[in-house]
Amino acid sequence: MKKFGKQTVILIIFSLLLFSSMGIAKDDKEKTCLECHPKFYKEREKKNNHQPFEKKNCEACHQFHGFRNQIEFKDEIVNLCTDCHTTLDYLEEDDIHAPLLDETSCLACHTPHASDNKMLLTAPVKELCIECHDDPTEAEGIIHMPYKDGNCIKCHSPHGSMFGTSFQMPIAYQCLECHETIIDGFAPDNLHTADDENSCNNCHEGHSSEHSALLKNSSIELCLGCHEDLTEKVTGEKKHTVLEDESCTICHDPHFEKDGKYLTDETPSLCFTCHSDIEELLELEFPHAAVDDGCVTCHDPHGGVLVEIQPDLCTNCHDADDDDFKTTHVVDFEIQNCASCHNPHGSSVEKLFYSTPHAPFDDGDCESCHEDRSVSDLRSNDLCLECHDQPEPNGSHSTLSKSDVSCISCYSPHFLQK
Repeated sequence: MKKFGKQTVILIIFSLLLFSSMGIAKDDKEKTCLECHPKFYKEREKKNNHQPFEKKNCEACHQFHGFRNQIEFKDEIVNLCTDCHTTLDYLEEDDIHAPLLDETSCLACHTPHASDNKMLLTAPVKELCIECHDDPTEAEGIIHMPYKDGNCIKCHSPHGSMFGTSFQMPIAYQCLECHETIIDGFAPDNLHTADDENSCNNCHEGHSSEHSALLKNSSIELCLGCHEDLTEKVTGEKKHTVLEDESCTICHDPHFEKDGKYLTDETPSLCFTCHSDIEELLELEFPHAAVDDGCVTCHDPHGGVLVEIQPDLCTNCHDADDDDFKTTHVVDFEIQNCASCHNPHGSSVEKLFYSTPHAPFDDGDCESCHEDRSVSDLRSNDLCLECHDQPEPNGSHSTLSKSDVSCISCYSPHFLQK
């Protein structure tokens, strides 16, 4: 028998041990992995186990490393994960959540074996997100509930998205998932297209705002961002009184069109919400026919009272050159106020006359006021005081202390306006 040297014997024994250990690994990898890595027994007690780890299939991700004292993966970590988790397959690089662009990035948020958090997260969602993003507990004003609760993945995909800012769906659909009552009964074609784009974040903040409904600005300033042509009207001294609350949404629906111009109701019903007294006039025997075409035929809904001054407004429909019209309307149009005789909305008297005429006018005694009178005389309070007593300058007549206030500023010279 051939004799071997001492070193050769040692080499043969070492080789036999090595092949023996590799055989065991091949036949019983679970035993081999857990014999060397016993700490993972404890991890298996956590609430959520990674499926390969649960099935003790270590080689799904790892290579057997023999005596080499290091962890060996079968591939780059991101490639290992995406072999099973195809979330990123359809995304372009620009659409992927930034942390995932690192080859080991999956482990920044997920544990590879087991976790007490859902989705094998290394920490609750809120804690993970605020490592890079603003903490919702530091937000002020009106705070969006999912953000306040730290439920970031309610709206955002943690891996990335083709819809911008990692939204899970196009923004409008994402918001309507919770705010579905906004779209009830309406077709998407009627959706308000601010900036020509159906996107809620044109007007709303996603996380917090100092304005109601998470608006990016006050209602009126936000609307004027697109409707700048209305700026002078809605901010001027003669703006519609409803705009004192600086909210366009009192009359307009900011989301869907119902009756043209995104009104919250049909006209004139919408106008009657505030002007119930006008509704009563329109129910009288002689309503003004122009109202059938809507209140905005005569009124500017944003600024001022009328779309034109009288009598120009009225002569749009009434022919001032007609002989009969000239016969009955003897007052110079430069001072003519049609509404001094006619109720512009409705009346119980034919031709829209007010129901209570001024005595001289009712008697046909025009000369008592008009004969040989100048325009300034007609506007002078002295004319009225020839028949009426001087009222005390208090209460409803407190403005009498102002020299430029005339009686006809409040009273019609022909009819009591009722």
